[in-house]
Amino acid sequence: MADSDRVHQILIVDDDAIDRQKIRRVLSPIRDIEITEAHSGDHAMQILQTLEPALVITDIFMPNVDGLEFLTQLATTGWTFPVIAITGLNDSDHIDFLKVAQSFGAVHSMNKNELDQRLVAVVRDILMGTGENGQGDIRNRPFP
Repeated sequence: MADSDRVHQILIVDDDAIDRQKIRRVLSPIRDIEITEAHSGDHAMQILQTLEPALVITDIFMPNVDGLEFLTQLATTGWTFPVIAITGLNDSDHIDFLKVAQSFGAVHSMNKNELDQRLVAVVRDILMGTGENGQGDIRNRPFP
């Protein structure tokens, strides 16, 4: 990490407890992180009232408040932390929801079947400020 004394807070938002545990396991090699979990977009918004994460990883397809609605709510609150959108249900033959999530402000997106191979590198890049678009703070990202 850029600052070895700093613990980076990461919020994982996914309605599937097994997927949240998988993300925890995949991220376990990264030092100096602390993970908080939310089981829905609503739950995440409650957590964000007291947590200032360095990064949020959110599923796109969840009941009630899905990942895209969650990103929309974040945009209205002036969020400045990067968000990675993930899904296991992307159908790029119809609508590429990963690209849609990026148009809603996610700095990176990936299928859940890529997590083992790509997530650690992407998270490290983002936390070190060298991630997608070379920025950790996304205040200036366009929002539709």
